[in-house]
Amino acid sequence: MKKIIKVLSILLIIAVVVFLGYKSIKKKTSDESETEQMTGQTNAEEKGDEAPLPVKVVEIKKGELPLRLEVSAVSEVRQKATVKAEVTGRIIEIKKRIGDRVKKGDIIIKIDDTEKKLALKDAEALRLQALSKYLVNSMNLSFNLSENDKTILSEKKKDYEEMLRKYKKGEVSELELHDSEDELLKIMIETGTIRDKVRKVVMGLTQAEIKLARARIDYERTKIKAPFSGIISDMKISEGETVATGADLFRMVNLNSLYLKAYALETESSKLKVGMRVRIRFTSFPDKFFYGKIQAISPELSEKEETLPIYINLKNPGYLRAGMRAEAEIEYNILKNVIKVPRKAVLVRSERPLVFVVEKNIALWRYIEMGEQNSEEVEVKSGVEEGELVIVEGQLTLAHQSKVKIIK
Repeated sequence: MKKIIKVLSILLIIAVVVFLGYKSIKKKTSDESETEQMTGQTNAEEKGDEAPLPVKVVEIKKGELPLRLEVSAVSEVRQKATVKAEVTGRIIEIKKRIGDRVKKGDIIIKIDDTEKKLALKDAEALRLQALSKYLVNSMNLSFNLSENDKTILSEKKKDYEEMLRKYKKGEVSELELHDSEDELLKIMIETGTIRDKVRKVVMGLTQAEIKLARARIDYERTKIKAPFSGIISDMKISEGETVATGADLFRMVNLNSLYLKAYALETESSKLKVGMRVRIRFTSFPDKFFYGKIQAISPELSEKEETLPIYINLKNPGYLRAGMRAEAEIEYNILKNVIKVPRKAVLVRSERPLVFVVEKNIALWRYIEMGEQNSEEVEVKSGVEEGELVIVEGQLTLAHQSKVKIIK
């Protein structure tokens, strides 16, 4: 039994020795392989076998950095109208269609004018009749004011002018002013100063002239004209249709009166002033910038959105439309003479911002301290200097001291 235990002990010792020897040999082989690999890499680097990576750079310069407040906006027009019928009648002609450009005063629609033309001729005849009657009764009439009438009239005029002066200052009531006016008219009638006007009324000439003027207006209203220059945006009737007074006929807009209505948060209102420059990018034209200025800022907040309406003037190049959505960037401040880099040059490593600069075709990363920024550029307070070349494309996969090749 003792012999068996002795044999097993010897075998166990041999197994342990063999195992430890195997581990030692494996570790040595692994270390030699790793060392060889590192040596190979070092030699490759020393020999310059690393291929340079293509990058694009810009020179760091000092300059202006505009600070912009981004707000949402929509385009509107100041001149827009839904034109309504001012007389009842049948549409006999539509001279313009949707999309047509028109000038102020152009005839857009014609309503049957037969009845209005007859009414105009009737009014002209009545006026001629009243005028003839007036002339016959006035051929041999004349009058001259006496000195006493002139004195009374002059005094009443002075009284009225004095009363008018006091009324403007709030020293007399409107009723007192009217009483003074009635006294003046009474004297003017009695002295014959406005006798001719009174005679016209008595003879019916004045009423006839008023009726004629109204008939002319009604006749002209059968020709529906453009109230301003613009574009027909909607036509609400068709030829042959009978419309009543007040019916919608067509709608038009003037795109030259286009402006932007933007909305800023209440907390941003202190940054805004009339006249500030605005850079605009429409959703329909994402690759193009337009420029304008703040024309007005609303004195009150919008109740529903709790935002502050801002009105921005801009020149319409001809293809902008009402109702287009846009992003407006209001330049509320401009920093002068600061070192700045493009935003796309900035990376974040270990939660710290950095950029890559190029020195003798070697990319070196630099941690930077950022200041103010806008959507395109970042102020750099420390970390880089004016005149250095900063990488703006191709830096995402770079390591410190990587070889690079500058391309255009």
